[in-house]
Amino acid sequence: MAFGRRARLRLGLVVPLLCCAADARSQAPPPNPGFAGTAHVNVVNVEVVVTDRAGVPATDLTREEFAAFHDGRPVAISNFVPPAAVPAGSGTRGPLSLFVVLDADNLSIRTRKRLLGRLGEALAPLLADGRVRAMLAEGGPSVRVREPLSGTTDTFLAALGKAASDIGITSGGGTDEATTARVVEARGAFSQGRAGTNTLDASEADALLQEARSAAQFSYERAKASLLGAAGFVDTLAGVPGRKALLLVSEGIPMRPGEAVLRNWQTRYGAASGSRMFSAELESAEATVGPQIDELAARASAAGVAIYCLDAGLDSRSTERSAEAVGRPVSSSFANVRETSGRFVLQSLSAETGGRSVPASGDLDVALAGVVDEAAHAYSVGIAIPGEPDGMRHTLGVEVARPGVQVRLRRSYVDKTPDQRAVDRGVAAVLHGATDNPLGIRLSGGTEIPQDDGTIVVPVSVHVPIGSLTLLPEGDVHAAHLSYWLAARDAAGRIRQVPRQSFTMRIPNQKLLDMLGQGASASFQLVMRTGRHRVAATLRDDLGGGASTATIELDVGAQAAAPVEPH
Repeated sequence: MAFGRRARLRLGLVVPLLCCAADARSQAPPPNPGFAGTAHVNVVNVEVVVTDRAGVPATDLTREEFAAFHDGRPVAISNFVPPAAVPAGSGTRGPLSLFVVLDADNLSIRTRKRLLGRLGEALAPLLADGRVRAMLAEGGPSVRVREPLSGTTDTFLAALGKAASDIGITSGGGTDEATTARVVEARGAFSQGRAGTNTLDASEADALLQEARSAAQFSYERAKASLLGAAGFVDTLAGVPGRKALLLVSEGIPMRPGEAVLRNWQTRYGAASGSRMFSAELESAEATVGPQIDELAARASAAGVAIYCLDAGLDSRSTERSAEAVGRPVSSSFANVRETSGRFVLQSLSAETGGRSVPASGDLDVALAGVVDEAAHAYSVGIAIPGEPDGMRHTLGVEVARPGVQVRLRRSYVDKTPDQRAVDRGVAAVLHGATDNPLGIRLSGGTEIPQDDGTIVVPVSVHVPIGSLTLLPEGDVHAAHLSYWLAARDAAGRIRQVPRQSFTMRIPNQKLLDMLGQGASASFQLVMRTGRHRVAATLRDDLGGGASTATIELDVGAQAAAPVEPH
């Protein structure tokens, strides 16, 4: 799967049909069903971690000690769930969905081999006892998923082990190091007896400057593309239900990706160059990835994903930063520029999204268990938002009236409309297998219909128990108003979505009690190519506000390929 770019999958929708049928699995209707109107309240639920100065969670705070802010203005707290309300190890809050992302642009081969084995050992017990379910992905302009969220503990650890030994890294940062190495090793760059004494003439120094500039620009463009790819990836996590955290494994993301190589050139050859007014700091000032870093943090916050950065730079004893840099000399000034700015970026990403930076140099077992435990010890604070959802980005704030504590939470969010949230659910389902199904819907496939153009019409039905829906009286009938969204992914990871479809189910009043124990079906037909597909349907009860997502795996074309049994 690739994230960070859009791809098209041919997917057509043919007329939906609605019918009611007995469903043996549906629960019997309640003895005295009641009906009421519905009211929608715009509330943003925020996970708030409160610790003392030593990092120990403070779990005895009361609702009265919290104050909430929206766009800088005080707002009411609509609901409040303290950690004490969820016993430790009860599993009531469900497992933490942990998305482990390897920063391929800023993670050396040596560090991968040394660190990922330790990471697997630290995660194994957390996966085994059900406190964590994990995905493994590798960053870059297109994020590559190595092991999906729906995998097992064994397959995840196997994927992590393979990543530790995989040296086929395409690293943008490597171009900086490779060019710097060529500059350092240039014939005649400095005398053997007096390192640093320049023997290049002006034309040679200027030629090396152009090479350094080209490498700096390439690294800058690569870093921007990688950060946008990461932002696209976290967008797909918005519909994943439950608690979510992204563990970014990196040796640091440089704020000015091309600055280090330009500084290195200036230090060694600036005096010999004809470019007397050259300044590495000024030239790299505009080539900053600050806007892309802010965008990544904002999208993670919008998706409800806290970013925890595993700072592998603190675990490294080498200044290498990429596969291409192995064995090449890199100046200490070059490394210092990258490490200083890179660590600042990791800390900023964590702070803005409610996570924190975790040093890889310590005990990973303790550090990662702490990440999981503090998520379990977070306060769930519901912030009442004035007005209807507007689809815009807003800031959030929570203050605690207790001296000496530290408060962490995501600092912004996107006030998504119900339709936007339904689309998120479909994307998360087809990409990550993440579903949430309180209405109890299910999908089924029908007999395929081959077409003359090589496509295949695939009937799919969505079944929902009528008793799980909100029905309101409308004259001589009771009606449920429903909407559904469809999404499909093929074997190549390409996604296509069908826009919202709406319909009304009406049940005569005299048949209502009998029908509550039955199910309703919405049938539709998809036009697809042969191959493996995952189809997701999100159905929303527009009156009650509840929504469910379910998936089905389809091997399109297999029916036609199957041999016909003789009669």
